[in-house]
Amino acid sequence: MALGAYYRSVNSRAIAEPEPQLGGLGTQDQFAVQALREILESSAIKPAAVVAPWAVQDGSVDWRSQLPDHNLMLYPVNDAHMREVERSTFGTPLPAVGILTTTPVVLTKAEESFDDTPYGFDQVEAVYRLDDQKAVPTIYFLYWGRHREPSDAGGGNSSLQSASSMLGGTLVFPLELARTGQERPHPAVGFELALSTQLGQQAPAALPPGAALVPAAPAAKKVPWWVWTAVGGAAAYGGYRWWKGRKAG
Repeated sequence: MALGAYYRSVNSRAIAEPEPQLGGLGTQDQFAVQALREILESSAIKPAAVVAPWAVQDGSVDWRSQLPDHNLMLYPVNDAHMREVERSTFGTPLPAVGILTTTPVVLTKAEESFDDTPYGFDQVEAVYRLDDQKAVPTIYFLYWGRHREPSDAGGGNSSLQSASSMLGGTLVFPLELARTGQERPHPAVGFELALSTQLGQQAPAALPPGAALVPAAPAAKKVPWWVWTAVGGAAAYGGYRWWKGRKAG
């Protein structure tokens, strides 16, 4: 599997490799993300999609639009991957995970879905695929979970795949990548209008577990080791920085 080559293929245009963003990331978190990358590579698991943020849910029903300052590469993962990461890193978990759905769910249900898992519900982001060339792209919903600190109340060892089933979604690991300026234009229509229009139409088909949101990329030449280092560093920092910033706020 060639992660760098896949990312360059999106939209059939050349996209520069992301620069490493290692500041503020703990060594153990880098270790866990690197372990997951190797597990996915050995299993030939390709990224499901590259998406950009469009809005963040603000309260039970309101949304706050945002201009994307990063992209997210979404990998389909499962409980076995999560256990293997901790086994190979001597107990270090992934810093964050996500559940991707095609329709929004009641916020209390999203919170409850993470209740008995090692991850606590954090926030909901509305995203769109970078390969979606429609003027108003299809909206997907990313329910973030951050790994609980030892001091956090609650939690348990319930399956994250069960949590994703409760929401009718797919468990993913989001890797943050830098924007290049060559992505499709950000939608000009307001998010609230796009959302109400989409909800009034037939919803996108539900995603089966591990389903790809975009066609698999053609085979490419092996990516140099230094590209993996850059992507791995940016990916690790991305997931960690997002939820760490929310927690600090």
